[in-house]
Amino acid sequence: IYRSTPENKRDGVKALVVAGAVTAFVSGITEPLEFSFLFVAPVLYAFHSVMAGLSFMLTHMLGVSIGGTGGGIIDFFIWGVLQPGSKWYMIIPLGAVYFCVYYFVFYKYLTAKHITIDAPDDSAEVANEAKVAEGVMTPQLTYIVEGLGGVDNIVNINNCITRLRVDVKDMSLIDEDMLKKSGSMGVKKMSDTHIHVIYGPAVENIATQLHAALKM
Repeated sequence: IYRSTPENKRDGVKALVVAGAVTAFVSGITEPLEFSFLFVAPVLYAFHSVMAGLSFMLTHMLGVSIGGTGGGIIDFFIWGVLQPGSKWYMIIPLGAVYFCVYYFVFYKYLTAKHITIDAPDDSAEVANEAKVAEGVMTPQLTYIVEGLGGVDNIVNINNCITRLRVDVKDMSLIDEDMLKKSGSMGVKKMSDTHIHVIYGPAVENIATQLHAALKM
């Protein structure tokens, strides 16, 4: 992804993919990285899904047995390295092969199709670490509120580990382009009145800022 990006955009994309990769490595949460290319290159997501399935089959054939729930580096050490007979070391050559295959396929596809994976709008980054006082709107929060159809369209805001979960009055007022400008990695309309906006690990901070700014 980084190598296929024009040089003038690489700094922003580097921050995006590195943050997603670190999150996946540490916690096993892959959504931030996957949603960076899911909507702009769905063919690559289909490829990724097949390769993920094959990885389970191959590890089973190689006799690898690593349990756990999250899938991050902590689970790898506890349920793999520290467990006798887990054959955790087979993950290393398999991972090296997967690295080469993924690199080749992603780079060739993105460059051949002239697809660029954009980083979040620079103005949206201003609010990421800011402490927002009650009633104060930052550029990122403004994008989010407008993308959700305005203050009057927002009923309730919650969040999970990676998603902003919002109840709205009228789904037709949702502006996905505006939400993308806010730094969103993707949008999922769960029902006629409930929407998930994906921001990755930063979502908790964003939700806190929204609650303060909107006095919710």
